[in-house]
Amino acid sequence: MPNFQLDRRESLALTLFLGEQISPGSEKPDFASQESFEAVRSSNPDVTASMGRELFLSLNCLGCHKHASLDTWEEKIAPNLGFEGARVTTEWLMAYLRKPQALRPFGYYPGTGSRHPDFLLTENEVDTLADFLMKQRGGFDYQAHYYDPKAYVPSTNVGEETLVQLLEPAELVRFSMTKAEGLLREKLPCLGCHRLGGDGGMIGPDLSSLTTRLQPDFARQIIRNPEAVVTETIMPLVAMPPKTTDLIEQYLLQQAIPRDSSRYLSLVETQPLLHQSLEGGERLYVKHCAACHGVHGDGDGYNAEYLPVAPIVHSDSAYMSTRPDDDLFDGIYAGGYILNKSQRMPPWGFTLERREIWQLVAYMRQLCRCEGPAWSRDNMRRR
Repeated sequence: MPNFQLDRRESLALTLFLGEQISPGSEKPDFASQESFEAVRSSNPDVTASMGRELFLSLNCLGCHKHASLDTWEEKIAPNLGFEGARVTTEWLMAYLRKPQALRPFGYYPGTGSRHPDFLLTENEVDTLADFLMKQRGGFDYQAHYYDPKAYVPSTNVGEETLVQLLEPAELVRFSMTKAEGLLREKLPCLGCHRLGGDGGMIGPDLSSLTTRLQPDFARQIIRNPEAVVTETIMPLVAMPPKTTDLIEQYLLQQAIPRDSSRYLSLVETQPLLHQSLEGGERLYVKHCAACHGVHGDGDGYNAEYLPVAPIVHSDSAYMSTRPDDDLFDGIYAGGYILNKSQRMPPWGFTLERREIWQLVAYMRQLCRCEGPAWSRDNMRRR
């Protein structure tokens, strides 16, 4: 039985849920910890068995245990390890296997609460497993450098090793590093989901000291086209000029900012977001928006407290009735920056289809129980 790093309230919620599974009329066993349980129960009266049910699902207890009334809610709740050798560094992987950290603090699918348990591996088991996983490349055969030396014809006769050194990106000067950091903190949406030096969201992995975890070429690929590398990711494609992309990549690969101490977000304090059973606009909203805007659009998503600007409250009919549907569409498509709102609201236009964005707009109207201003409702919208 692995260690899921549960706190007392999470353990209580699971205990209450599992305690309900005893058949009516059956005598409950008397455990030595009964007195301790009663003390925790009395000091946490708000914790319920229904919370435990959510934990049971989100932690994928069904991966090992059977349950008479529950089915697995998602076939995949963790990264594909078939190309781990092309993704992470050996040193990071071994350290992670020894003591798993909260890489995605609220689940692989943001909001689900899935966790990597600590299997209490021996050092020999860590070595053996790391060796096996680092051989898994899954067909990913990245270029070792930005440029292919064979595609470059030098004017002088230089060896390939010298040519590679000439073509490798030079270390960024302080001005370029400062410029890149300013773009990340003030113009780009990356820190809406990721942390960097103690600033940023808790949806995706911390970007601090990135190359201690990721191999450089994998990092470049996922920045340039996230879905092409990890098909199930919700990380949106952010279109940037090539020079900006190069600058951000080089900055992230060269900065050595210390990481925050990682921790999982409580699955009792924050309700898991299990979008898989939902449909249409509601499913899209819970999957892509609820982490910041909240399940019911109240601006209270688990990621909201880590943002410099409070998310828009989509359930606020007074405010939402002043916004035309086209404004809502533009904000979803191009991000908050285009509407002079927070730049940390990412653009979804290169990730979601137009019909999906209109589904989200329609669902926001359900949340606020309102329509846009009368002048904007001409019934001529094409979806």
